[in-house]
Amino acid sequence: GSAFSISPVNGATGNVVPSGTLYTWTILTNNANIGGAQANSTPAAIISQTLANSSSTSQQIQYSITPQFTNNGVTCTGTPFTATITVLGGAPTVNVGADQTICSNGTASFTVTTADAETGYWATSGNGSITPNVTNTPTVTYNPAPGETGNINIIFYATNACGTNSDVAVLTITALPSAGTISGTTSVCINSTTTLSSSVTGGTWSSSNSNVASVNASSGVVTGIAAGTATITYTVTVGSCTNTTTTTVTVNSLPTATIAAAGATTFCDGGSVVLMGPSAPAGMTYTYAWNLNGSAITGATSSTYTATASGSYTVTVTNNNGCSATSAATVVTENPLPSAGTILGTASACIGSSSTLLNPSAPGGTWSTSNTAIATVNASTGVVTGVSAGTATITYTVTDGNGCTNSTTASFTVNGLPALSAIGGSNAICAGSSTTLSNTTSGGTWSSSNLSVATINQTTGVVTAGVAGSSIITYTVTNSNGCTNSVTMIFNVNALPTATITAGGSTTICAGSSVSLSANAGTGYTYQWSNGSADQTISVSTSGSYTV
Repeated sequence: GSAFSISPVNGATGNVVPSGTLYTWTILTNNANIGGAQANSTPAAIISQTLANSSSTSQQIQYSITPQFTNNGVTCTGTPFTATITVLGGAPTVNVGADQTICSNGTASFTVTTADAETGYWATSGNGSITPNVTNTPTVTYNPAPGETGNINIIFYATNACGTNSDVAVLTITALPSAGTISGTTSVCINSTTTLSSSVTGGTWSSSNSNVASVNASSGVVTGIAAGTATITYTVTVGSCTNTTTTTVTVNSLPTATIAAAGATTFCDGGSVVLMGPSAPAGMTYTYAWNLNGSAITGATSSTYTATASGSYTVTVTNNNGCSATSAATVVTENPLPSAGTILGTASACIGSSSTLLNPSAPGGTWSTSNTAIATVNASTGVVTGVSAGTATITYTVTDGNGCTNSTTASFTVNGLPALSAIGGSNAICAGSSTTLSNTTSGGTWSSSNLSVATINQTTGVVTAGVAGSSIITYTVTNSNGCTNSVTMIFNVNALPTATITAGGSTTICAGSSVSLSANAGTGYTYQWSNGSADQTISVSTSGSYTV
């Protein structure tokens, strides 16, 4: 057996154990497994007995202890108190649980169960650490050292007054499988893919952010979803142990691919429209490739393209990350020109004359001239009038329902008129007489507007007077171009005066006598007598026939 000894001390709340206090005690509960327990009625300074436990387990016995103190012959007795004594059955029992197996990147927890232990602590044969504390902690975790594998012991030592006991669990640490090294391109464009691979087969792939990049679990094909970065993990599992390796994949944004037209995308044959691609943002560069109806246009690699043909145009834009995007299609329509037909008709005229041009194969057009000082043209009828000698371009223009215009032209020659001087000769004669007119330009023909007044020989120009009056004499010349010019003269035919003689007496006279003969008077009259006199009245004395 073993002895116990109790020496009461001052209480924490101010109770004082006077020096010289003595104790007596009785046994409250008897335990048949404990030997040596006896009541003591003789006051003693220390409470002590030697007890023996006949059982294999711990046993308890209770004492009721009464203190007393004698001062100046007066003994005072205090309130009894109880003491419970545990008599151990031997050294503690210890159980740390079953053996365990973990992977080298894992941990193992152990919980110890003890009986009759007063103190205890953990120990290990491994190189790892035990947390949180090795002393008097019922549950601990073993953390393997880096690279630690194999079997190690996890031990708990428990101690009491009877001795020390321990228990051991074997922890098997299994090495991690190799996850290999990831290779492959680690940048990708949105909507494009890149394939990653590992030097170790049999693993699976995963992404830390499938909103940025997804990955096929078995093939390692990474698809860019949105601009950003994602961690791609390759996981290899052998048995219950798993190892991983990672790489960061960058998903680059696509360029903005748009087309803006600098003008109308519908135009007539011979027209065009400038198509403009997007400008690169700051810090970025773009390259361009223009396409027509899905096929690349050779040499079209600038930011703009001048479209001259109908079709569906797109532009593929590539940024300096190598990411490409193709714009929506811009449709360009080139309308054909209407037929302008062929100008028909005589393309020449004399000054002051006209010629009608026609275009029966393209009705509805309008006519115009390049020089109205040479030739004018009626916009709707096509009648061209010569103004001055020279050449003008006559244009016929047709516009269709699409607003497309086409034209055809003809060179129109205006021939000059022959030059004429004024008619030479007298412009007045008396009735019944004739005169000859002339012109310095030969080869013309003469004509009279009033043949009863005057006739004219069309070749010689000899005018013969008829009745008194006026007539327009015209001299007309036609040149080698068929152009005719004429000059006129107002020609007057004067009436003959009435000539009468009045005798101043008998026209039979005696020798030596005379008679006066008088011509009739008239305004502006002059006189010519057959005897040579120019007077209105003459005196004659010789026989004869006299006229005036």
